[in-house]
Amino acid sequence: MLQQVPRGSHRVSGSVAHVFLPLPPDRIPERILRCMVGLAMFGLGISMFITSELGLAAWDVFHQGFGRKTGIPTGIVIELTGAVIVLLWIPLKEKMGLGTLMNVIEIGLVVYLIDDHLPHSNLLVVRFAYLGGGLLSIALGTGLYIGAGLGSGPRDGLMLGLAKRGISVRVARTGIELVVLAAGLALGGAIGIGTVAFTFGIGPLVHVFMPKLRLRGDVTVLASAHSPTPAPPPPAPPPQFVSHTGHGAPWPACGQGRVNCRNEVPAVPSWGMKRSLSLVEVGNRNGGLVTDSDALALMGPEAWRRRQDGGLWLEVAPHHYRHVAAPLTFDMQARAGAAWLGHRGALFGSSALTWLSVEVPTPHHAEFLVPRGRRSIRSLVLHTTTRWDERDVFRHKGLRTTTAARAIIDWATQGASARDLERAIDSAIRLRRTALSRLTDRLGVLSGSGRGGVVLLRELLLDSGGESHLERRFLQLVRRVGLPRPQTQVVFRANGTTVARVDFRFPGTNVIVEVSGRLGHSSDSDRRKDARRRNHLQQAGQIVLEFTTADVIETPDHVLQVLIRSLPDTQRPRASVARV
Repeated sequence: MLQQVPRGSHRVSGSVAHVFLPLPPDRIPERILRCMVGLAMFGLGISMFITSELGLAAWDVFHQGFGRKTGIPTGIVIELTGAVIVLLWIPLKEKMGLGTLMNVIEIGLVVYLIDDHLPHSNLLVVRFAYLGGGLLSIALGTGLYIGAGLGSGPRDGLMLGLAKRGISVRVARTGIELVVLAAGLALGGAIGIGTVAFTFGIGPLVHVFMPKLRLRGDVTVLASAHSPTPAPPPPAPPPQFVSHTGHGAPWPACGQGRVNCRNEVPAVPSWGMKRSLSLVEVGNRNGGLVTDSDALALMGPEAWRRRQDGGLWLEVAPHHYRHVAAPLTFDMQARAGAAWLGHRGALFGSSALTWLSVEVPTPHHAEFLVPRGRRSIRSLVLHTTTRWDERDVFRHKGLRTTTAARAIIDWATQGASARDLERAIDSAIRLRRTALSRLTDRLGVLSGSGRGGVVLLRELLLDSGGESHLERRFLQLVRRVGLPRPQTQVVFRANGTTVARVDFRFPGTNVIVEVSGRLGHSSDSDRRKDARRRNHLQQAGQIVLEFTTADVIETPDHVLQVLIRSLPDTQRPRASVARV
């Protein structure tokens, strides 16, 4: 019996053809190059957006909110979201192509490679330049890689599917961004001015660039980003079949006069592919990480080594790996490094503070503290110490980390700026991760001679104890004019219940000071609570002084004059109050 094969084509089952987009017949190298350049520009735009620190894009707000709600790492949320979106392609009859796979792999790699090398700046001009450049780069990259005709990424495929049904690209993209942004906000994601700029700017920009960057004469993408109905491609000629004898002859399709179609069976995943997919599922359940043991339970040592050598699985820490399509995250590095080190190490400095949710700049790499004598380990950033003390280590969210007090001291010795240290101290005290007395005691034990940053940290602790920058500024005012240091965060109780917790109380007096910013003091409910608390304190014989942000920052002499008049003579400074 002769097996019949269509001339010039591979045998593909009908179900697969409905899901996967075939490669275009022409200009393959040019298409792949355009797709690679476009995805690289997309990744660059994301990195610029992140570096601007002016707000996340709508999808990232959703990823962040969903991750906070469920506890699932952001990288895994991104992958799961992409999988769900691909399912939405089915009613829109969108097809996956080579560009879909390249989108999943390349964008994450570009962000990982570029993010470390973009210089950060506190200048608003520079940050807004990053924001505008990132938005433009994402729009251009989208037009390039979609215009290559190799298929779109999950989210852009949703936009194209709607656009092919009569909705303009501008309206489709902006509508999707708004829906996703609303969902992200409902889940607890954070937004900024960059979020607004991306939500309302990306749709019009893609609407302009996509038709201009399409390959000339190409019919594999949307025929016109502005027309509601794309021009249909010319009808394909009837297939020609050829027998194994080499003589061409017309041959009907299976089911159209053909009875014996046993040789035309649907393609099924190979044994190796099934094992690879199972390993990916294991990683998804474990925060994106797999171990040698996980892999060897599914495949042989040689097969596992080939996948590593081929760059499919990348080492995060010894014996811990991530898939090449999964972006490397701080959470991955922290979990992998902590699992490898076990009781021999703990998260260090800003990495420990990040894990404790203390307000610090997000580190690019997870760093660990180990006792002196530990050898260096590939792929992990280690700091050694001769002052290893188990009292400075505890377990938080499943990982061993140094305490907030030890982490702040270690971070100071690494050259952290005064402003960042102030924020970290205030945040750690506000979150009850440490107390001023604990921090002062550990600094006395760990400071030693020659440790950089200790002098700066000692100076900052003079005005610490509050929970915000505004409270720190008030303590600075008090210290500079020679007034006694007030107690901070004092709790008043009556009949066994807490009546109020106040910012400052001057010892030996009945003078209480509250410094109020906008946060937590602007709504009707907030003002009602403040009034009730103030009434309770005044009825108890306390003198309550309240100053706003503008009072403390812009008119500190007024604050001092009111405060000094309220204090008893024994606590007033001898010299007259000069303008601060």
